[in-house]
Amino acid sequence: MNRFTRVWRVASVVGVLIGLSAAMPALAQDKPVEWKATCLCESGLNPNTITAIVEINDQNREAYGKQILGGGAELRATVTLVGGACTWPRGCGKTSSRTPKGDGTFINESFDNKEIQGSFRVRIIATGDIPRKTVDGKRVLDDERWKTAKVVTIMGTKQP
Repeated sequence: MNRFTRVWRVASVVGVLIGLSAAMPALAQDKPVEWKATCLCESGLNPNTITAIVEINDQNREAYGKQILGGGAELRATVTLVGGACTWPRGCGKTSSRTPKGDGTFINESFDNKEIQGSFRVRIIATGDIPRKTVDGKRVLDDERWKTAKVVTIMGTKQP
């Protein structure tokens, strides 16, 4: 084997390794973060909107904290919401709508949300009850309030 062939082979291997390392983050993103819901709800107003009520306890607090810090609860992130029978005492509740009539008054409507089961890939449109604060311009978990957090809500729109 001549010197040119050896250099070419080494360059090829390096190129493949660089290509693989560049592809790794994309492969990791193909499997979205998973939130296991205590109660999984479909909006009574828009069946494409799913809300997960996720119980936070001593057994899962650290893992969910890492998930949040890793971007698993950021707006527009794609995640998987998973849930079985609803065990949340308040259930799924209602969704309200307020539509202006044009004469200065409004039409107020209320729709019962529906308990659902299964696994749904969603794009996050809202979150709730995540105790955050800003430190040096970065959003981080507020450790003091996170220690006592009981629930987190993740709302998203269904994705294919």
